[in-house]
Amino acid sequence: MSSNPNLKVASSYRPSATPIEYENDRHPSLVPEELIPPVARVEPRVHDLHGETRIDDYFWLRDRNDPEVLAYLEAENRYTG
Repeated sequence: MSSNPNLKVASSYRPSATPIEYENDRHPSLVPEELIPPVARVEPRVHDLHGETRIDDYFWLRDRNDPEVLAYLEAENRYTG
């Protein structure tokens, strides 16, 4: 079987951990603010139940009385509306 040099290159390819950002990615005249989705912060919370461990990064969003949660949900609704 002949070896294909492209397969070696493809299998050794590793994308950069840092996304490429261009200078004009978020320029107001190119991307209107309403088109930029809100991003929820990640706050890991560990749950242990019946010997299983689960991590919920967005558990904090359950508190509907928290002003930060309400602000995030309103921003998300504006984005999807």
